[in-house]
Amino acid sequence: VEYPTAIAVDASYVYVAGVHEETVAGICSDMVWHIEKRLKSSLAIVWSQTINPRQTNVVSPCVGGLGIGTDVIWSIAVDQDYVYVGGQEQWVRSIFESWPSAWRLEKRNKSDGALALPPQVIHSDPNTFYAAKITSLATDNANLYVAGILGDYSTLFEKRHNSDLGLIWSASRSAMHPFARRGIAYHGSELYLIYPTGNLYDGTGSVEKVLDLNGSIVWSVPLALGMNNVITTNFVDAGVYIATAPDFVTGSDIQWKMQKYNKLNGSLEWTRFSNPSVGYDWPNAAILNNDGLYVAGMDSVPGNWQW
Repeated sequence: VEYPTAIAVDASYVYVAGVHEETVAGICSDMVWHIEKRLKSSLAIVWSQTINPRQTNVVSPCVGGLGIGTDVIWSIAVDQDYVYVGGQEQWVRSIFESWPSAWRLEKRNKSDGALALPPQVIHSDPNTFYAAKITSLATDNANLYVAGILGDYSTLFEKRHNSDLGLIWSASRSAMHPFARRGIAYHGSELYLIYPTGNLYDGTGSVEKVLDLNGSIVWSVPLALGMNNVITTNFVDAGVYIATAPDFVTGSDIQWKMQKYNKLNGSLEWTRFSNPSVGYDWPNAAILNNDGLYVAGMDSVPGNWQW
């Protein structure tokens, strides 16, 4: 298993994060973090880092050949000097027990990818099926904004200092959806959030505008969400852009759905669909610039999953 899950850019470089699979003892699969910095001009690699958060902490490192753990980066953000990566670390205790997981947040130097601070491993939950994870990051060069899932499947949003990753405020939202990605985007003095409001099967969710200062809600509107949900905004226009894959858009043919919401009042301005295959298709990342909205993900042509 090798696949990218997040991307960020600055003036000269592209930063890509994802999953790398290692084999342990010849039979066990261990999914670990992988980060690359590449030149924009040629996409040549400047540096790469592969991180295995949980291998040395596993009680039984090979449980029936199932594997050691599923450590996944779900988001990456950059400021002037640093790279921030967030995701999950997860470990297997026994085939008959739950698979615990925790949020993992790292700050790394842009120059060489080395850690700038010790990793933060937080919101660990020992009793759920790898639910706890960071799913989205955003930064304003002074603060880091974090969205993720807790072990009880609820949603947590946080504002942290870029300097030491210290917590400034947090806000929670209730839900019973263990997998749907929560999203966060920054613009000016405001944040835009997406998260599920229901359970695994009903596909309900919300998009919200909240104040950066304290997380108080400015407006909130309902929307249909799927398993993968990403949100992006910038200073190009007055839009909040969301890409998702709502379940069963047309029967079992799950498609990409892109939407634009108005930043001022949350009104829906347009919806577009893309259907790369007749199977399960979902977006993994979205970014906006002066030319348009760029969305990357996968299609699941039966027997041949691909970018």
